[in-house]
Order: sequence, then C-alpha cells, then structure tokens
Amino acid sequence: MREVKVDIDIYEKFNTKLESIWLKFEENAIMTPFQSYAWLLHWQKMIGAPLQKTQLQLVILKEKDDIIAILPLCISKFRGIKILKWLGGVQSDYKAPLFHKNWTNYKIDFEVIWEKICNHLKSYDVIHLESQPEMLGMLINPFISSFNVNHNDTASHAKLSGDWMDYYNSKIKKKVRSDTRRSLRRLNELGTVSFSIANSTSESISIINKMISQKSKKYLKTGLKDILAISEYRKFYKQLPNLKYNTKMNLHCSAFKVDKTIIATHVGLVYKEKFYYLMPAYESTEWAHYSPGRLLLEKLIEWSFLSNIKLFDFTVGAESYKAKWCDKEEKIYEYLEPCNAIGYFYIIWEYIKKNIILSKIGSKYLRKLRIKVS
Repeated sequence: MREVKVDIDIYEKFNTKLESIWLKFEENAIMTPFQSYAWLLHWQKMIGAPLQKTQLQLVILKEKDDIIAILPLCISKFRGIKILKWLGGVQSDYKAPLFHKNWTNYKIDFEVIWEKICNHLKSYDVIHLESQPEMLGMLINPFISSFNVNHNDTASHAKLSGDWMDYYNSKIKKKVRSDTRRSLRRLNELGTVSFSIANSTSESISIINKMISQKSKKYLKTGLKDILAISEYRKFYKQLPNLKYNTKMNLHCSAFKVDKTIIATHVGLVYKEKFYYLMPAYESTEWAHYSPGRLLLEKLIEWSFLSNIKLFDFTVGAESYKAKWCDKEEKIYEYLEPCNAIGYFYIIWEYIKKNIILSKIGSKYLRKLRIKVS
C-alpha cells in the first residue's frame, strides 16, 4: 500500500469532458448501475434540475492524472435548508461513490479526504447521504467504516447457482409451488399464457407505460401517494429506453400476459451478472387473485438462471415476500450531520417524520391484528 497525494476537482454540470472521464473510469470502477453516467445524467435532466433544482457537486479524486474515485454529490433545498446529498433521488436504490478497482492499494485516510472535499464544495446546512450499502463489491464502503452512520433499511439478494428447477424445488415451499401451478392452470383456461421480454425500444416503452398505469391504479386502491402522477417521474421511466447504456448495463422490461392482456410488468436493470428488481407492477383488479406479480417474478428468476446471472438483487426494502427467495440481507445506512443551527432543525424534522411513519405502520398492523383477533 502506498501513500498518495489526492487532488480534488469539482464539476457543477455534466459536459463532454466529464462524460469522457466518467465513462472511461466506469470500465475499472467498483460501482452499481445507479452511479453510471447515463443513469445520473438522465435523472438530473428529468427530475433533479426541473423538479428539485439540484445543484451539482460532482467530485473527482485524482492521484496525479489517474482518477481514483468519483463522488456524485449535489445540493438541494428543503424549506430553505441546503442539503448535501447523493445524486439520483428515490430512483437510485443504492447511492455511493465510484471507486477504482485498486482503491485498497492506496493509503488514504478517508476522513481527511472527506473533510477536504467538504471544504471545496459550495455551502450547505446539513449532510444527508442516504441509501448507502455496507459493501461495494468486496470493498467496505468507507462512508460506513469511517463515520457515525445509522442503519435504516435492508436490501435482499438471492445467489443463483446450479439448475433452476433444483433451486426452485429446494428454495420455495411446497404450498407456494402448488399455488403457482393452480394459478397457471386457471389462467390457461382463460387464454394463452406467455412471458415476454422487450427486444426493441418501442416494446420497452409499451411495457413501461403499462407499468406506470398498473402502479398508479395500485396506489389509488391502497390510498398511497402516487408519485407517478408527477410528470417528471413519469418522464424519467418513459425515456429509460433511450439512454446510452454502457456495454455492461442493460434495461430489462418484461411482461406476463394472458392472450394480449398484460397482467403483470417489470422494469429493471441487468449489470455485471446481476439482475436488479426495481419496478414490479400488476393488475390489481379481477386478475389480482391469480397472483400475476409472483408468476412474473418466478419467470424473471428462471430467466436469470438461463442467462448466467449470478445474483438476483431485490434491492432496498424489507417486504415479506423477498424472504421466500433471498439468502442474504445487506444493511443500508444513512449519514446525517448538521453543519449549523439550521441543519439541526432538518435533523429534528427527519426524526419526527420517521417516527410518524413508523407509528402509522404500527397502527396499520395493529388494526389488522384486532380484526383477526375479533
């Protein structure tokens, strides 16, 4: 391990020079698809700039002329409070720096480097770095190891190896397999059942439009806020097929049909032998009791086996259905640090907001329990 002198460059906009640097660095970077240049540029154009007025603070760390890390940061405002955040919003399940694959060979005091980075950035009131995974490949995320962070979520993964049917029969309970066979038998009585993957831009757009429609109906039915009612969010997903993805990253849009009726959809990513399960949706009307979402999920995992995918990443969220498939959980962290009195007000607000959400969730399950008991 050798000690290095690190230089810091800050970019406040995406441009051709930064694109060239970033895309070249991606070839040897430890990262997730949510740190790719294409994904973050698209998010900034569709959501960050027009809706959230984010101010880019894209940090390049260099040793001489060699890039060793990229930190895609931004500053946004909440009720006048300036917040230093990762770029990518809720559309990016994992947020973190991009590190050179040989990062561990450098002798770097990350806390010292981070302090220098902060001194180079424009002013802000509070640091709030969310959705940070504990591990980046085999590298321990230095934000987790170097700072006082909070564990506030979980991500679930399923390792895929061997034969699909052996995996399915050993992993999934007999009752679930029986329910799947029964649902498929009943659907086949209604028409021709099929699973399809988009292989053109127009097919991807069609599936994305259907996914948005299905999600919105479900939000309306459950009383949840429909974030896809926001035009900028819809545009983000609708234009995903037009992105220029790097050679290791692909958009994956799929549908489960009965004849020509799409009863379930999914929009996700495939990156470096990993499948990212991002936006599943299904018809919540008369088709719901056939469990179309679960049927499509099983087809996606089967497809992943046949396509030599090594990891099926259910991404962030501790939904109960994931436990049926997953054999590994990863802790997700946030880093909150006030920089002045205004920043403390933001942290108090975040604390109150999270406790209100938790109390609402608790009340929901308590009501269900009361109904069952009575």
